[in-house]
Amino acid sequence: MNIMKIKLISFIIIAVAGNLIAGREFKTMQAASKLPQPAVANGFALVELFTSEGCSSCPAAEETVARLAAKNTAGVLILCYHVDYWDKLGWKDQFSDAAYTQKQRAYASAFNVNSVYTPQAIINGAIELVGSDEDKLITAVNKHLMNAPTQNISLTVQRNDHAVSIDYSIAGDRKDPQIVNFALVQPEAVVPVKRGENSGRTLHHVNIVRALKTVEVAANGTITLDIPADVKALPLQVVAYTQHKKSLQVTGAQQK
Repeated sequence: MNIMKIKLISFIIIAVAGNLIAGREFKTMQAASKLPQPAVANGFALVELFTSEGCSSCPAAEETVARLAAKNTAGVLILCYHVDYWDKLGWKDQFSDAAYTQKQRAYASAFNVNSVYTPQAIINGAIELVGSDEDKLITAVNKHLMNAPTQNISLTVQRNDHAVSIDYSIAGDRKDPQIVNFALVQPEAVVPVKRGENSGRTLHHVNIVRALKTVEVAANGTITLDIPADVKALPLQVVAYTQHKKSLQVTGAQQK
């Protein structure tokens, strides 16, 4: 075989490989472009993601909710709860808390299921799905953005070096027993993971819940959340949301 034939065959192989790669990329772009976009409506959608740095399936879900958060759609609120049941499997998640695991288990009881998993996304306490399923997540968010809240929450937040003080008022129908949750949220963090299922990966987190208090719904009141020492110099947010005490369906939400 002469040199010209070898060069021709090599060119054909490179061209075919390039077309295959380009075809795959084009199909990926097509799939992404077909994803529904969050609707603009008068309702709200609270997305609670239960996640862990020890779970290899969780980074994809956190990337999904990060893309949703980046859209800055009115009425969409995102909270990422890091559960603790992965902490004994090679890597302790610094953001994990047993209280968040208990919160997820309360949802499991309300949904009448026997187990919990990560990454799990729950929308307005009414729909649960795999957090990395972007198509289903956006569809569920769109659905709930069409439902106006039955509780209107007003917040005034004051912060010092050690805590945030939240004055709140809640207006709306309270004939059914309800609770109100106050979450202190760290907008983002970057963590290099050294062990466990995500060993060697650098994870980007968004909307991390760093403190949480739950009380019975009242017309107004004041709540204090302590600020963890590692975020005292960082910008933080507060999210408050009301839920039916038994079903845990979310009836209103507000962010400051």
